[in-house]
Amino acid sequence: MNEAVEQVREALARGEDETKEEWIQFLLQDQPYALNVKEVQEILVATDLTPVPGAPYYVLGVINVRGSIVTVIDGRRRLGIAEAEDTEAQRWTIVLDVAGEDVGILVDDVIEVLEFSRAEISEVAADRSGHVGGLVETEHGMTILLNAWKLTHDDDLPAAVN
Repeated sequence: MNEAVEQVREALARGEDETKEEWIQFLLQDQPYALNVKEVQEILVATDLTPVPGAPYYVLGVINVRGSIVTVIDGRRRLGIAEAEDTEAQRWTIVLDVAGEDVGILVDDVIEVLEFSRAEISEVAADRSGHVGGLVETEHGMTILLNAWKLTHDDDLPAAVN
């Protein structure tokens, strides 16, 4: 089992700390990104998907997670990043609870759980999409903090996500 996945499970079990925020850090094409742990339901090894006809190109399909249908979005496609060259490499699905909807984000790798204060977050003025909630410097370089709502909700997403 991936050590980072275990860190997320421990962070979820601890609950929240009012002075610090916890974010799950992951990679897309060697660039570190992060999502707030409060929105993470679980992390799964990527599995076969059922395609959704007519879905936007970044919606890979749906999976069944213990009786719940979860729409899975390709993180690379959603953010306009080139497709993975090594299609045989193990990838991960981060399942989020975004406003009561379960949505999966396919990522290349899960790194660790980051902990930092709000004061450490730098704002990004250049992001017109709203996907970026800020930046934070980590040992893996500048990490892009993603806004889960903006990442998963869009006018062209299927109703299962919106």
